[in-house]
Parts: sequence; C-alpha cells; structure tokens
Amino acid sequence: MIPPHVMTYAVKFLWDIVEDPLQNFAKEHLKEHLKKAPKELVDAFDQGVDVDKSHDKKNILDWLS
Repeated sequence: MIPPHVMTYAVKFLWDIVEDPLQNFAKEHLKEHLKKAPKELVDAFDQGVDVDKSHDKKNILDWLS
C-alpha cells in the first residue's frame, strides 16, 4: 500500500496540472479517467485527499469539483 502522504502529494501534483492555465488538461478529462481507474488507485487517492486537512474535501472527485 502506498502511504497516504505520497498519495496526497500525487493528488496535489495532479491538481497543479489541472489548474495550470497553460495546460490542455481539463478537470473533466481527469474525472473521466478516474472513473475508469482501478478501484484501489481511486481509494488511495481518496485516502490521500482525506488525510490532508488543508481543505474540507473527502475524496478526489470532490476535490476536483
């Protein structure tokens, strides 16, 4: 199992890509890929989001909304 702090870093990395106005990588595109991703990966991302108390989100899809 990947430690939650590593998954938190990975989620923040994805967020930076999504929020960068110079990237052609929309939130909706990422959301569609997450829906196709293995449940274990999404669960790990969700745990990474949940342990990060710098926001009020509980899972990756909420965080990208």
